Amino acid sequence: GGSLDLARAYQETSQPKKCQQVIDQLWKKSVQYMKWYCSLDGSRFESAQRDCMIQTYILGQLLQLQDDINHEKGEQRDTELEAILKLYQAKGGRLNDY
Repeated sequence: GGSLDLARAYQETSQPKKCQQVIDQLWKKSVQYMKWYCSLDGSRFESAQRDCMIQTYILGQLLQLQDDINHEKGEQRDTELEAILKLYQAKGGRLNDY
């Protein structure tokens, strides 16, 4: 995460607008990845587990940042993340060990 570090730096230097822009870009990208992973079948989905866990970790970190700079948007994103994780787990995705 270079971009995640960038978002944190903007937050720490009180630049919420720039922080929000980075969060928005990263969130969109990670959500697209997760939806794509969840569209894979069988062994292709299995082999993507590690990447899914990385994206899940990134989304979790982004959610914390989001909550700090805009709680309302954080709650919306929390709901979106829960839906994606339910889809992921329904396909047999694991969340525990990243």
